[in-house]
Amino acid sequence: MAILFYVEGLSDGFGDYLFGLKAVHQLKKSLAERGYSDDIFLVTHQEGKKIIQDLGSDKEFGVTVLSREDYDALSKEGSFTLDYYIEGPVMTTTRIPLEPHTPILLLSEYSSFGSVYLESDNLKKSFKKYQDVQSIYSGLRIRSDEKGILISEELVNLTEARKHNDLSFRAHYWQELNLPLRSNSSIEDYHQSTELSFQYSYDYPENSCKRFLSIHLWFNQNSSKNQDIVAIGKNKDKKREALSSVLPELIQSGFGKVLFIDLETGKEEMLHDNGEKNARTYRLFFGKRLTHRQMMALNALSGELCGVRGDQSHGEALSAQKLIVYDCASHKEDYAKGVISCLHALSEDENVRELLHLLQYAELNPKNTNFNEKQFLRLKTLLSNPEVMQKYKEACAKIPQQFNLGAAIADVVIQAFLARQNYRNMLSKFHDLRKAYPKIGFKKKMMFLTNEQRFESVNETEKFIAQLNLELQQHQITYKMAFSSLSEHVEQQIKHILTDHEGNSEHKGRRLLEKNVSRLAELYKKMLPEEKEDFSMERPFSKSMS
Repeated sequence: MAILFYVEGLSDGFGDYLFGLKAVHQLKKSLAERGYSDDIFLVTHQEGKKIIQDLGSDKEFGVTVLSREDYDALSKEGSFTLDYYIEGPVMTTTRIPLEPHTPILLLSEYSSFGSVYLESDNLKKSFKKYQDVQSIYSGLRIRSDEKGILISEELVNLTEARKHNDLSFRAHYWQELNLPLRSNSSIEDYHQSTELSFQYSYDYPENSCKRFLSIHLWFNQNSSKNQDIVAIGKNKDKKREALSSVLPELIQSGFGKVLFIDLETGKEEMLHDNGEKNARTYRLFFGKRLTHRQMMALNALSGELCGVRGDQSHGEALSAQKLIVYDCASHKEDYAKGVISCLHALSEDENVRELLHLLQYAELNPKNTNFNEKQFLRLKTLLSNPEVMQKYKEACAKIPQQFNLGAAIADVVIQAFLARQNYRNMLSKFHDLRKAYPKIGFKKKMMFLTNEQRFESVNETEKFIAQLNLELQQHQITYKMAFSSLSEHVEQQIKHILTDHEGNSEHKGRRLLEKNVSRLAELYKKMLPEEKEDFSMERPFSKSMS
């Protein structure tokens, strides 16, 4: 038995794979607590598998990564049977072939594109032959029924430790960071003289690094320490250009040395040197890519302000309660606005909404590298307000409890397992009834429900079966009467569920039923007249999820 998480990996970044790895890791943990110990694979194309393994991310998350060729070979060998199929964060029509009865869960990416595609006719058509398809909308738009983001429990725990002045974790992350910031120095020695920050962006078409360095320079204006910025991205020239643009302000702020350092080549370029031996130093380290563990170490060791791009780096920064300068791609606008709206609602403070908006959208003056003066002054005021900063952090702290996408995924899968198991138990009771009355003819009237519908109706149905069984034992009714009554009851259950969903716009299953009600009705009509001598029970799961 196995669960499969399929990641197409259409983008040129690592984010889609990281989405899958995090989701599988959290799902394994949740299901293990419920007794499920079979395999959960992440499947992607060969190039994606190589990218993941080269970065060591399969070992980091404890996830078995297979190429499609690997999966096909294992399937032909009959090494496992598929319990559940999950696909995300980008859907594709070239997915792995599945049996019609395989439960399917679709996870959208953090953007309007994900939601739109989940509702598209093309996607509905590609899943038409499958009996049980559900979807989860990710993101933080509360009114759109989005279920949250993938939370980094590791960073949440570090933030809690920091609140209690427990900094014992820093030595471990200093080793994991493994960058030439201060050779042979301990993290304690390093932090005595230097403050660390990081900025991750592609800087295309805008130079987001300029925005970050401008904000960072002011945010740390009262510090007397050296400043190190680890800047990750594709465009080395844009990072250097950003550093050059703030050079006059850096010199004015008292930095005697300003360096640009290439992490890949080790080459150092001195942009300014006043000749003083112990001059205050500002260094920008450029790298095209770090491992995920190095990015986690940067979150653990850096100060309050950071710059990020993409879904997963943003979720990690929120988990660490960072102030975020977000390099927002055009297709992530809805996600970014959802974050601002969510934190505004959680904080109940208009100043928090304004702060986040300015961090992301404040305009640079085209005549120089400074912000629009009015916007920048307002941003400074908000960043200087301890009450606003505290409310922002408190709002961030609520996200792991209220908008944890990993928990939402686990809930859907566990509900499906429970519904499937309960449905199997219900069929077993039908068998028991038949064995008790072997001389009476048996007519099958079964209809296929979605997992959510089974879960809702099974309790009432089991109560009804128990009552029928009691009446049979007391010889008050015949078996044919009992089965006829049972068929009518199940039919009424379906009608009740559909009516309830259609009549209640706030019902959690409304969106699912709106997408599947036509297919369900056709399948119901098709299955109702079937008559077979024996039941063919659905294949049960290998574990009892109770």
